[in-house]
Amino acid sequence: MNWKTLDDMELNGKRVLTRVDINVPMENGHITDATRIERIATTINDIKSKGGSPILLAHLGRPNGKVNPKLSLQQLVPTLEITFKCPVFFTDNPSRDWINEKPSDAVIL
Repeated sequence: MNWKTLDDMELNGKRVLTRVDINVPMENGHITDATRIERIATTINDIKSKGGSPILLAHLGRPNGKVNPKLSLQQLVPTLEITFKCPVFFTDNPSRDWINEKPSDAVIL
């Protein structure tokens, strides 16, 4: 089977749903090791350089089906913006109301 890579795809003007593992260790609301975020930066920047808009799909911890503010991905946004060198828009809105807006260079769900 031949797997396509980002090099094989035309991404200009497209949204690219990207499953990422950014389940980083936290202590008192602060990231203690950002390695997982740093490792995905190349992929995110490749998508952006090809004109795509990365939409990151991730989770933090194991919420067991319940909303837990301590496990919200929103707290990772400042680190993501520094690492990716672009604005990152966080949404926990399951509707697609935000999809036609381009508030940032990356979106995290």
